[in-house]
Amino acid sequence: MSTLENEDLLNAVKQGSYVRDGRIFKIDIYETEQETVAIDIYIKPISQKQYSELRLRFMHVNEYSFYYRSDSYFYYIENFKLFKSGEFFYASFDPVDETDTLNQEDQDYVIAQSIEGQFV
Repeated sequence: MSTLENEDLLNAVKQGSYVRDGRIFKIDIYETEQETVAIDIYIKPISQKQYSELRLRFMHVNEYSFYYRSDSYFYYIENFKLFKSGEFFYASFDPVDETDTLNQEDQDYVIAQSIEGQFV
């Protein structure tokens, strides 16, 4: 098991296809002891990769939005973007494009002060 945080995770995810073509199978949203919101997103790769699961933990969440309808697949990730904007990390699991820019049309996104990734 390997754990990376913040910029180290950002660099690793940009260099590999750890998230794209994966499937989110679980999302945990909870309040921490510090009374901030955290989100854990569990991803399984579709094709065989170097890991069997990736858990992304977003801490000190500023904003998030997820949407699901029963007539679509549960969170298959065709496109993905993750970048740092000022003091926040931005991730979208259904972006309009994969540029390092905030786009109001992006879907399934999280904006948080820090992020951690655990490769299992």
